[in-house]
Amino acid sequence: MMRMLSFSLLSLFSPILPTRSFTWSQGLEKAVEDGIVTDADSLRGWVQDAAERGLAFTELPLLIRMNEALSRGGDAAFLHLVSLNMSVRATAELRLEEYEKGRALYSILPSLGVDTSLFPASGQPWKNSGYLPLLLLAAVRLGIDLHDLLRGFVFAYVETMVMAGAKTIPLGQSAAWREITAILADIGPCIEGAYSVPEDEIGAGLVSFAIESAKHETMYSRIYRN
Repeated sequence: MMRMLSFSLLSLFSPILPTRSFTWSQGLEKAVEDGIVTDADSLRGWVQDAAERGLAFTELPLLIRMNEALSRGGDAAFLHLVSLNMSVRATAELRLEEYEKGRALYSILPSLGVDTSLFPASGQPWKNSGYLPLLLLAAVRLGIDLHDLLRGFVFAYVETMVMAGAKTIPLGQSAAWREITAILADIGPCIEGAYSVPEDEIGAGLVSFAIESAKHETMYSRIYRN
């Protein structure tokens, strides 16, 4: 029997949730300007690599390990992962994105029914802790299954990146949707593999993505903030 996804999960990843995810391209805009991403096929390759060699070694294993730390009641272990989450961001723009999306999410958590006063490690400035730990804390408070959270995270990421590419290449809406569905059709191993990533390999992403993100910081004319 198919299990229904919760409204809480769908709300966390709604494209109109005011976390301003749509204002960031993680270097994709610069990759389009540099001629690395030029059409639907190269956009699919870029986003697939970002998911399979980026998310699968950074955001997804961090969410898994944060959830494990909370389950064990280990505040110190959780706060270590909060720090690790920021330290593995390869460029200033990527760190800024994580920080600002976190502040935006924190401000709207009460409207989602999440009481931030019940978060662990009282005294921790959660507002400034980054998007990922706040997302995990919110999911736990809302009773969202971890695997559902990971799937929702990947879906939202792929959708955001493809739409960023569609605007800058540009591509039509139908072509963008075809790319989203094609990428998601092969995304299962990306999620499953994240469970076995050792901590010392977290953040082992793609150098090319970091380079394009760094170059984007000095891009003269741009739509996106990174």
